[in-house]
Amino acid sequence: MRFRWAVLAMVLVPTCLSAQAEVDQRTSLGSGGTTLWPQAGPTCSGGTALDDGSFENGYRTAFATDARFVQRLTPPSYPSGLERVCACWATGLDPAVMAFNFLIYDDDGPSGSPGRLLGTVPSSVLISTAFGEAFVGEDCASLNLRTESGGVYVGVQWNAATNVDFFTCSDESSATPLATMFRSSNAGLSWIPVTGTFPDAKALGFRGEFVPLVDPDPPVGPWLTTAALPGYQFKSQISGNRAATLVADCVPETLCLAGAIPTRAEVFVRIIGPRGNGFLWPEVVRFTVSQVELWVQKTPTGPINYYKLPAVSQDSDVLNGLVDREGFLP
Repeated sequence: MRFRWAVLAMVLVPTCLSAQAEVDQRTSLGSGGTTLWPQAGPTCSGGTALDDGSFENGYRTAFATDARFVQRLTPPSYPSGLERVCACWATGLDPAVMAFNFLIYDDDGPSGSPGRLLGTVPSSVLISTAFGEAFVGEDCASLNLRTESGGVYVGVQWNAATNVDFFTCSDESSATPLATMFRSSNAGLSWIPVTGTFPDAKALGFRGEFVPLVDPDPPVGPWLTTAALPGYQFKSQISGNRAATLVADCVPETLCLAGAIPTRAEVFVRIIGPRGNGFLWPEVVRFTVSQVELWVQKTPTGPINYYKLPAVSQDSDVLNGLVDREGFLP
């Protein structure tokens, strides 16, 4: 089988012409013979994969100093943690080494596109033979990523302007179900569907290893209730062992929880909906760098949902929250 390589080129055009700054282009760089593409190696065994184990092509965005390709992965169960990410790389010409970053995004962007950046993991790839390929995997358990519903986008970021011989592996088999894939050439400020540029794409060589998470039991002690959110009761811990308390003076339709100072709210909780998908959505916003744990029960004997916001560094510029889009049925 002859393998093809797809390149997205950016070309300069005369200013007198009203032409696109980006021009889609497919370039044949294959070796002309049969190439054995890799199965998942020791660092990428198991987990969630959307490709069929073989790849017919490779993609990149030419001249982009910040090229990004991502693919949406859905864990087999909820809640799940993401412990390892993997990517297949191929080189078009000479043996080469390249540094790159794994990227993990929430799927909370417009219409389910990549939204909030959840984490990055630095890595590198060495392909020792011309027209070779390699899987690379990195542990990401330290990011403490927890998926309550939906999925996450896993992908890579690299300087395609200087690393012109590296391509992300692409499965173009007609039997492979179509994955949800996006690319960006401007540091993730905007995303374009991969199939809009490469219509033969079915899946990229990005994989993730999810692990099921067992929710801890609610701590002992009374449940908290508020007239602002009737029909629900709550328990919360801040910093691992400090029970959160109710703040009476709160904004409408919101549960306000205090930590170290009883009158200072450190956590906001809302339950909105039903939304368009038929579910009620719990929303949690925090104003503390400490770890936040929250248990929400639809009273009196309904299910208990558990949410955890890991601690962030003292100098962090971002305090993340969460939205559970499949939290409770009405």
